[in-house]
Amino acid sequence: MTVRNRRLWTDDEIRILRQLYGVIYAKDIARILDRSVKEVYRKAYELGLRSKLSGKHPKLLKHIIAEQYNNRLNRILRNVKNNG
Repeated sequence: MTVRNRRLWTDDEIRILRQLYGVIYAKDIARILDRSVKEVYRKAYELGLRSKLSGKHPKLLKHIIAEQYNNRLNRILRNVKNNG
């Protein structure tokens, strides 16, 4: 039996996941947190988080969402960095 070296989730990572899950795609959260998409889904499930993103947004809507939440994401990351 192999034992994987799983990196434990930090409080900051969990805070970011809670704030962004369902707002942006899991693949983007994974990139931000330097984790796999599978890890993001697993942790979100453990935390009881649910996403309403279907992956079928029109291109324009995707662009608007990305633009709107880019500023929010930067604020969240700055707060985490400043409070950590």
